[in-house]
Amino acid sequence: MFALVLIVPSLGIIQRFVGSIGVVAYVLGVGIITIWGWDLIPKYFSSLTTRQATLAFIVILAVLIGAFLILYPYLDSGQIGGGNDSDDALDIAVTELLRGHFPYYERTYLGNRISPMPGALWLAAPFVLLGASALQNLFWLAALGWFLARVFQDARVSLFYIVTLLALSPVVLYSILTGNDSLSNSIYVTLAIWGLVILSDPDHKWHNYSYGAAFFLGVSLSSRANFLLILPLVFSLMAQLRGWKEAFGYFLIVGAAATLVTLPYYLTDPGEFSPLHAAHKLGQFDNILPQANLKIIVLAGLAAVICAHPRWNHDLAALFRNCAIVQAIPAIALVTLATLRSGMPDFNEAGYGLFYLIFALSAFWLSAFVESTAGSSRRGSLP
Repeated sequence: MFALVLIVPSLGIIQRFVGSIGVVAYVLGVGIITIWGWDLIPKYFSSLTTRQATLAFIVILAVLIGAFLILYPYLDSGQIGGGNDSDDALDIAVTELLRGHFPYYERTYLGNRISPMPGALWLAAPFVLLGASALQNLFWLAALGWFLARVFQDARVSLFYIVTLLALSPVVLYSILTGNDSLSNSIYVTLAIWGLVILSDPDHKWHNYSYGAAFFLGVSLSSRANFLLILPLVFSLMAQLRGWKEAFGYFLIVGAAATLVTLPYYLTDPGEFSPLHAAHKLGQFDNILPQANLKIIVLAGLAAVICAHPRWNHDLAALFRNCAIVQAIPAIALVTLATLRSGMPDFNEAGYGLFYLIFALSAFWLSAFVESTAGSSRRGSLP
């Protein structure tokens, strides 16, 4: 199962660059590493000192920055790999937003409408001001590494996570080099949830910042509509950990933040609020599955409600596992329907698996390296 978590989101990239034979080789390679080599890899990381692990992480970031500066112009322009306009969408929309204009009238250089919701625009704004929204992936990956080192109180565990992500799921590296914001979206939503659960503990020294974490979660959830499906899961765990009254208070803040950054833009021109059009992507398969968009959303919503039951959503690891399940349903549906339409394996839509990847890997790491996962930040250990 762990191998599938890593494999699925990258199948489209592998198929695009090296074809079906490459897909088979990739699946076998990751399968071998995760099944037969997984007992050996942690032993290497456990032999590192904290200083060495920290230095290795800094070196990895430096290499990524260098690769980004060199390759991004070629990958983004389509000279390699066909191009990607997700960063262009953000750059255009944020520029319009900062000028005080409605950000959803413009189109990308590929003629596509702007799909990120307002939360994604505001979170990308600092990076657009720095030169390009594509820079946010580097920032959020660094933030993820730093956060994991603090939570697990072990830089080796954080390094192991980041190396696994980059080495075994190539779509992550491709997203960094092309500026695809799906990676950033999934990271900051995961960090927002993680931070809220930890900081909501009354005994935590930074408990006063928990309301800020709730506000950040609301803004983060307003990045992509599919993340709204995980709300029942987060509320369920918060109610178990902090009580219904306190959980409701936090979610008033979450809802207020999401509404504050989203509703003004929707009300400006509901007909041109293009994230709603992008949310109907599954509609292209209506000839195969009538009302595909509605049916898949309902299925994912039902999965969220069922998984929110305390029996299956009792701690942070379970929460992230369930978030991954809910986010995986639309991605798997897209790949399945595309394959049925073409009559042969078609993984072009597999990249939507990025929306579940960070959740799933975080769930695995919490289960493997932390003794108590109900918001605990006690030290874990490499196996």
